[in-house]
Amino acid sequence: MDQASLKLLYVAIVTIVVTYAAVIDFRYWKIPNWLTVPLAGVGVILRLVLESDRWAAVTDMALGFAIGFGILFVLWLIAGGGAGDVKLMGAVGIWVGKSIGLVFICTAVVVVLIEGVRFIKRLVAPTPADRARGTLEQFKGSGKKRRLGLPYAVPLAIVCWIWLALLVRMATLNSTG
Repeated sequence: MDQASLKLLYVAIVTIVVTYAAVIDFRYWKIPNWLTVPLAGVGVILRLVLESDRWAAVTDMALGFAIGFGILFVLWLIAGGGAGDVKLMGAVGIWVGKSIGLVFICTAVVVVLIEGVRFIKRLVAPTPADRARGTLEQFKGSGKKRRLGLPYAVPLAIVCWIWLALLVRMATLNSTG
């Protein structure tokens, strides 16, 4: 398989698993180990089997894992969130390699957009609960670790679907002309 086809395969697999993780995370605010650990293991095995330059694959996986796990681990230590998010991003990093940095940037933009819309909506049309406690009070920290207003896997899944759609579109354009 050529590199473009491999990247499309990897992103497709990651998108399916991350979407499933997003559903679980949205319902339970937890991403289970039985999902993240096999995702990482299968990623290592599949990349080593399918890629012709195994040393480049190992380097790319290690860098992707370090970026994915490392950045979210630091954020987890500072701001809270879930350890499942950290493990999920490490596993995604194994699959997509150093491209994980772009995934982080895009996911952050999606989070900011979603949370910005929710914040403006609450300012414009506060719910009775917002009025009772003060709309802005919910956005102030209480000194404890706080969760985002939405599970991290949800914007990550959105970014994965956009990335997959772009890769499919590029593959279609390359095959037609």
